[in-house]
Amino acid sequence: PICQTYLDVCLAGCLERGGRELASEWVRTTSEWSHFWLNDAPMSRRPWLHRPRYAEVDSVLREASAHTLFHERRHPEEFSGRWTGDLRGLWGVPPRNPCFVGRDAALSRLASAMHGGESIRTVR
Repeated sequence: PICQTYLDVCLAGCLERGGRELASEWVRTTSEWSHFWLNDAPMSRRPWLHRPRYAEVDSVLREASAHTLFHERRHPEEFSGRWTGDLRGLWGVPPRNPCFVGRDAALSRLASAMHGGESIRTVR
């Protein structure tokens, strides 16, 4: 996931060194923005308490929201629901692949050998 505190550090540095132009360029040239974006800042619902440049940082991120997926940013309690809701199957294990076929004979032979006490050799 993307952590808001990491973005705050990066963008605060950009804003300090090169202003809004550098911050916008950093956002534009960063790829692989995730749908899993955790607003992990302390007291994330009151950003002015722990994020000194929150208004500028959020403005830069919101400006490029089609690229940054800013709308996916979630507070911790919302994030956990979003994260677990996207897991597939039991414990995040994906459902069985219906295209994985043709192993019945090999699996039956393996099961027979295991139950019959035979030693078997597998070939890859």
